[in-house]
Amino acid sequence: MVTAVEVARRHHISDKRLRGILRRDWPWPRRKHDFWTFPAGSEQAAMMEMIAKRLAAA
Repeated sequence: MVTAVEVARRHHISDKRLRGILRRDWPWPRRKHDFWTFPAGSEQAAMMEMIAKRLAAA
C-alpha cells in the first residue's frame, strides 16, 4: 500500500500540501474516512506520484 505521507516524504514536500492538492484535484469518488492509501501500482498511486513530482518541481 502507498500513502500520501510516504509519497510526500519521498519527494521532500509537505504531506499537508500534497493532501490539499489531492483533495482539490482528485477525479475519483472518495470514502468518508479516506487516508489517501492505495495499492502500489494502482492508477490512484500513479496519479498521487505524478502530482507529488509536479509539486516538488514547483
